[in-house]
Amino acid sequence: MKAFILRCGINDSSLRFQMAQYFLLIYILSISFQRFFFLDRIAYKIQLPEILFVLIAICAYKDISTKIIRIMWPVWLFLGWIWINSLYHNDFDSWMEVLGLTYLSGLALITGSIVERSDTPFLKTVIAVFIIGVTLQVGVGLYGYVLNFLGIHTKLLLFYESYPLIGDVYRMKGYCSHPLSLGNLIITALIFIPFVKIPYRSLWALILGLGLLLTFTKAILIAFAALGFVIAIYINKTNFKRLVLAISFIVLALHVYLTHFTLPLTPFEANQNNKAFYWNNHVVWSFGEKHIYSTSYYVLKQKSIQAVLQHPLMGVGGGNTNDYNLLNYNPSTDVKNIILYDPHSLYFGAAAEYGFVGLALLLLLVYLMGRTLFRLKDKAFKPELFYGFILLYLFFLLEGISSDIINNRQIWIFGGIAIVVFLNFSKESNHTLVSNEYISV
Repeated sequence: MKAFILRCGINDSSLRFQMAQYFLLIYILSISFQRFFFLDRIAYKIQLPEILFVLIAICAYKDISTKIIRIMWPVWLFLGWIWINSLYHNDFDSWMEVLGLTYLSGLALITGSIVERSDTPFLKTVIAVFIIGVTLQVGVGLYGYVLNFLGIHTKLLLFYESYPLIGDVYRMKGYCSHPLSLGNLIITALIFIPFVKIPYRSLWALILGLGLLLTFTKAILIAFAALGFVIAIYINKTNFKRLVLAISFIVLALHVYLTHFTLPLTPFEANQNNKAFYWNNHVVWSFGEKHIYSTSYYVLKQKSIQAVLQHPLMGVGGGNTNDYNLLNYNPSTDVKNIILYDPHSLYFGAAAEYGFVGLALLLLLVYLMGRTLFRLKDKAFKPELFYGFILLYLFFLLEGISSDIINNRQIWIFGGIAIVVFLNFSKESNHTLVSNEYISV
């Protein structure tokens, strides 16, 4: 047992810190279980991971790294504005949003602090446990398809009627809040699966790939782009930045088109009678009898621009986009379920809810994240790990166009790990946390 613990990187130190490491691993294993129980007022916002986070914080509060606190100053700056914004609006949704973002910031801080103090294999154990947890969630989703085939309908799948480009479809979500959430988890797992040795790794990757396809998320395009990055990296490492920019531009154009515009498989009028929620009657382009319509993503961005122009300094308040859309709903131009959506964009959502100041601070944070990562390129550690973080960062940038990806827990977990990797090769730290070693799980 002790050999297994040391092999996983669990420190042979205080019991309190060992418990923090164990709770963190259990947290990561359970990260995809987002819809396990429902609570009044807060709905699904508190789940098993949030309970585990409290236990982690209790065990690890003495080990918080001051170096990580200092390097996260752009996060604290952005978070500070969110707190000011919440005090200004002073409503339930705003307070829930700022508390949620504070929790996620703390998650990055505590994850980084635990990984920084841990032995070398613990980093790879964290990644391996994350991959295992997401793959198990895909297994749960596949079980949902089996039940559905037998005529037993569960909440493990989500039925979409007249889904753009596909038609009627059951999308896998497992115990995640939405198929998109599961898709983002799967893509993150696929990005990092090359960095751990687990039995039957190819089979795990195949299961994850199948799960990603069954979510029918448009982020699949970004996943294929990630594969393109990997191939390009090994073909020509000397022009890395040019390859990154070229592939990013192509994926950006395709991603924006496929999410913000649609060419319906059936006439629009027929879909209107069939509850087609995803596009409106605004024709963007016409080709003979075929028409390309704007989708809910497009309309939501129009609404966000309208909101920030009306409230340029403080926005409409965190979590208040749905209320704003309800008050400004136009049945002749808006898609039917526009009021059921969150902003569905990291950037436009920040502008609408936190004003131009909030957007500027978010863009500053995103820029500094990228600059820090690219400074690691020529450092002397296993280069594939760097490429993994770059892929995750680019996925974050691109997916932020059409989702509120900043609320994904795994982004903050790997963000905390990335900070430790940066510190590991800065003048402030003499650690040798990241090595060329693999672990087997």
